[in-house]
Amino acid sequence: MAADALGAIGDVRAIPELIKVLNDKSDEVAQASADALAGRNDFGGSGAVSKILSECACPIIVTASDVWDKKMSGIRTECEIVELKKASKPVIRKLLTHISVAEKIVASPELIDKISDGCAGDVRAAINDLQALSSGERDREKDIFNRIRSIFKAKDYKEAASGDIDYETIKLWVDENISNEYIKKDDLALAFNWLSRSDIFDGRIRKSNWKYLKYAIDLSTVGVSLAKSEPYRSFTKYSFPSYLREMSRSIARRAMLKSIGLKIGKKVHSNRKEALDYVPLIRDLGKEYPEAVANYYEFEEEELAFIMETSPGKVRAKKDRKRLRFQYRNIRQPNKKEGNEKKSV
Repeated sequence: MAADALGAIGDVRAIPELIKVLNDKSDEVAQASADALAGRNDFGGSGAVSKILSECACPIIVTASDVWDKKMSGIRTECEIVELKKASKPVIRKLLTHISVAEKIVASPELIDKISDGCAGDVRAAINDLQALSSGERDREKDIFNRIRSIFKAKDYKEAASGDIDYETIKLWVDENISNEYIKKDDLALAFNWLSRSDIFDGRIRKSNWKYLKYAIDLSTVGVSLAKSEPYRSFTKYSFPSYLREMSRSIARRAMLKSIGLKIGKKVHSNRKEALDYVPLIRDLGKEYPEAVANYYEFEEEELAFIMETSPGKVRAKKDRKRLRFQYRNIRQPNKKEGNEKKSV
């Protein structure tokens, strides 16, 4: 498929061959992410993508999270920009309901409403939140608890090393629960020592190659497990990693800031990150003219409430009061033309 060929960009030297493949499949549509292809880390990626877009006959759909990024300048000139508006709450609610029925996920209407309200128009975030409720995700969390228990209660290397859970995830769980499992000071100190050694090898992985991964895994699992002087027989209540909890809470906040930044940036001709510098000014204007600010920047009530640091209900009430006050003033003070006509009669 053309999309498979486009997704295979990894070496700039392969660009001519890739263009030939795409031209041979000009009746297909290729799709790719500009964030991945232009490259946050790969030098020359943006120029390579621009060359493909300008020379191949195959229609290409390119997606980007921030089209006004400087790295995207060459790509922008070869593309027609189509802005994808964020989905409304009713649309997200309907989609989540459909997915729940199709995937047999038990989700109450109240829960679907809560997800729809908290995702800030981000469909992907809403689906991820719904997925977290599925039985498969709950089974995975159950497996993680069992894996953590086997690490801390293990008596030998083989027992501590058994299991197949994502390394980054299991390391966060181990870090969070060392102090829950171990009581003796020497056990705590030695366990954290082996965990810190694991961090050192993680750094070496990024600087050289992945052959050090096996040492990092063993140090963070087996090393922590065998750090205890003797097994702890008592029951331990393991805690969910606070880092993951805080990250999940910030997803909605990041999505909201992104949406607000894009809308402000569209008006002030700036990228979404620099546009957020205008938020304090917009907050002050919103105190006096909430409806005018919302209309000008095309803010949803939730976005204006986020800027105003209040609830959507209070923003709605303030807009209604301003509107009623304006209507009342118009009733009490008819225009001069109408007054003159009454006098002449």
